[in-house]
Formats: sequence, C-alpha cells, structure tokens
Amino acid sequence: WSSDVCSSDLGTPEQLAEVIQAYTAGAPVRTVFLWASIGGMSDDVVMRNIHTICTRLAPLLGRGSTADNQSPSKPMLVVS
Repeated sequence: WSSDVCSSDLGTPEQLAEVIQAYTAGAPVRTVFLWASIGGMSDDVVMRNIHTICTRLAPLLGRGSTADNQSPSKPMLVVS
C-alpha cells in the first residue's frame, strides 16, 4: 500500500458491493467495517473515501444481494 491508495484503486462502488455481497452470501452479516484511511493518506483522500463509502457503496449494500434479488430483513450497516 502507498499513501496514494484510494477506494477507486480497489474498484468501483458497484464492483466492491458485488465482492462484499458474494463474500458474505449466506452468512448472517449485518455490519461491515471498512477502513477509509490507511496510515499516511492525505486528508483529502480520506474524505473522498468516506464520501464514496457513505453515498455510493452503503446504499448498494443496503439493498441486499443483487445476485439473488433477495434483500435481507435489515439493510447491511457499513461502518468506515
């Protein structure tokens, strides 16, 4: 990792939502913890990551799995 790593380096919010949903499929997951900051990141990158997680990724996870079109009884909580 470098101090220039940001969420866009790991994929789009849509791609990350698919990966998280596939990884947690079938498990009683209600909360996902994400790190918006890795040591040495600039404040601007951290704030951009937090904004992206909250406005783009969290809503996708809250809808439940797109693979099986089933929503969990409660939306998945994303904590960054």
